[in-house]
Amino acid sequence: MRATVSVRRTAFLAALIFANFTIANAQVDSSYRIAKGTKLTLSMDVEINSSSAAKNDTFVARLSESYSLDGVVLLPKGTKFEGTVIDAQAAAAGSRDGKLNVLIDKFWVGNEIRRTVSATTVTKFKPESRRTLDILSFAGGTLAGAFIGYAAKPNGGALIGAAVGAGVGGGTLAVRKGRELRIKQGQKFEIELTEDLLLPAMEY
Repeated sequence: MRATVSVRRTAFLAALIFANFTIANAQVDSSYRIAKGTKLTLSMDVEINSSSAAKNDTFVARLSESYSLDGVVLLPKGTKFEGTVIDAQAAAAGSRDGKLNVLIDKFWVGNEIRRTVSATTVTKFKPESRRTLDILSFAGGTLAGAFIGYAAKPNGGALIGAAVGAGVGGGTLAVRKGRELRIKQGQKFEIELTEDLLLPAMEY
């Protein structure tokens, strides 16, 4: 009888120890796990644009605000992330805008450890305003025509030249080149984790 009671107590203590160990491990693990679906805001280190970027080019962006969980800073402000250009197309005639698709795929823990991250870019990058380009194009054509007209025929030539210039400007708008897409230095954008991000248990 005593042996049976002893076995039961031993089994109970073992189960209790195992349960406490499991809970402790879960707490430690959760402290260094950033859940899938978490959104982080990054800031570009350098500018990249559709006119000069090429597929597989890499760039660096940094966390714009520290990320904390339960009062513990897991990712400090300035944490370095690395990205890759997965598609880049320069703007072309016929109003075809430039394209630039990027992917954040790595991040740095401290200054030495580099880890893979699975994320999608939430921010939709857009080319600069078409209206600004149209005004500059039209004004440039008009001004050029005015100078040409004045040089060719001083008396009233400027007015004629301006009209010709306006036509040139209009023609430029008709066959204009598309807009380049730029992600500027310091520009902020948002990413969303598509898988849990596991961090090593270390001081940051």
